[in-house]
Amino acid sequence: MSNDAHRAPGQPPVNPPDWPHQGIAGPIGELQRRVSLRGARTPDDFMTGLSDVVHRNDEFLDLFGGTVWGHIVWKKAVGLPLSPTLANAFVIVHKYQVIKGVVNPDGTVANTGGWIDAATPDVWDGPHDEQYYRVSFMLHGAYPWTNGVGIFLNSSVEWEPKVAPWLAPRVRYIAYPASLGQTGGAFWPTKAGLTDLDDFEVLWSPF
Repeated sequence: MSNDAHRAPGQPPVNPPDWPHQGIAGPIGELQRRVSLRGARTPDDFMTGLSDVVHRNDEFLDLFGGTVWGHIVWKKAVGLPLSPTLANAFVIVHKYQVIKGVVNPDGTVANTGGWIDAATPDVWDGPHDEQYYRVSFMLHGAYPWTNGVGIFLNSSVEWEPKVAPWLAPRVRYIAYPASLGQTGGAFWPTKAGLTDLDDFEVLWSPF
């Protein structure tokens, strides 16, 4: 329903504000300019460039405040997933815990909240280097709640190289960083700044 539906007789029409509004139009234009200078050739290159620019320039915090950034890394000897993109080999789940206190008739307090699914994270391939492959992700933290991130191998994606049947069985798995392993994947994002998670690593070890 438009704003005009609620205006009084004789009141001039109410127009929606221009977008982007004046307060952020400048930063958005400058952000686009700086990312374009990196000469990105693919969407993955663009997202890598965006991450670099945002992390190196505090002037863009108003646009990305409250976002959470992270990487899944693995040594090249661990292999490659047989999927269209490296990101397809992983499932990333982001939830946050809402606490809603309710007073029972007997005076006790119960929490009727729980864990809620957050928006799907943005995920892209790279940046790689001589030793490691990487998949990067960005999600929007739910402040001030406890957030949780779970990263899993996509069970429908096979990897190369495969283990020969006559060799000792080996399995690929994801090791959580120590900073999250102690909390079961829980973290607390900031309201205005950027939150950078430590790396998740794919390992390939014997059973």
